[in-house]
Parts: sequence; C-alpha cells; structure tokens
Amino acid sequence: MYLESLFQSFADIYREYLKVCDSEGKPKMSRTVFVAEVKAGNISLFIPRQEKSDLCCEYSQDIVAEDVYHQHRERKEDFDKFEEGGIKSINPSKDANVTNICALRYSRDGSLAFKLSFEEEWQAMPMGRRVKLSKSEPPKLYNSRRKIKKSKFDHLQQLKAVLPAEVHHFYDSLPHL
Repeated sequence: MYLESLFQSFADIYREYLKVCDSEGKPKMSRTVFVAEVKAGNISLFIPRQEKSDLCCEYSQDIVAEDVYHQHRERKEDFDKFEEGGIKSINPSKDANVTNICALRYSRDGSLAFKLSFEEEWQAMPMGRRVKLSKSEPPKLYNSRRKIKKSKFDHLQQLKAVLPAEVHHFYDSLPHL
C-alpha cells in the first residue's frame, strides 16, 4: 500500500502520527517502533515508476532537450534488444572496454592478460608498455646515497619477485649496511 504524495519522508508521517495521538489523548510509540510497524504493514511512501526513467519524466515536463531524449530512447531500445537476445555483445559495435573485463592476470615478465567472461581463454592486453618519460633530475639533498638497514634491503629483495625485471637493477644497487 502506498501513502499519499503529501508525505516526503517517514519523519513527516511520524509528526502527523504524533499530532493525532496528542489530539486523541492516546499513548505514542517511539519513532523506531513506529517506522518498524509501518514497514511491517507493507506501507511505502513512494509508488515505483514502472517504465519511465527520470529522463523520460523530465522530457514529458519539457525539462530535457529533445535530442538528449532521443539518444536516451535509442540506448533504451538497444538494451531491450539485448535483453531479448537479439544482441550477443554488451558493446556490439565497439571493442571491449575496461568495464567489460571480468578477470585480469599479471605475469612476472610484465605482460598483462584479461578475460571478458570466465569461460573464455586469456587474451594478451592489446597495448604496449608505457612510454618512459624523459629523466629529469631533482636537486640532490645528500652528497651520496644513504645506506639502508640490512633487514630493509632483504625485504626489498623479496619484492623483486613481483616487480618487472627492468627495475631489479635499482633494488640490487641499493647501498645497505
């Protein structure tokens, strides 16, 4: 059951309930108990809109431009076709994008593979490595490299197992005690 649209929240309903209780001299429930009783009675504030989206309602009130509405309708019709089984892919006319990926796999050699569904085989990521930026040297704070403790050096050596081979030299060359 749905209440009239003059109520905007459960707080509004509770305030009205308190007024009625005061005028009739009846005992009052706490707000928590009141809201629980209302929900237990399967009473709701808002009637759900079945088929109309917010944009469709705004268009019917001349809030949204016609071209925006038509783009929205085209997307909706494409989605309806997809639900009916007329389209095999989520993105039929374009390549997959990051939101279509369901699994990623990183390899120690720095390669990246992905799956668009769990049943598919792994596919290599179709892009190359990032372009290395030109080196710009910040001003030196010390005359020589500072030495780190042996335990920290050992921990950093353990990290090399999950880092690309091209950065191993940096970790090997760290001065340590």
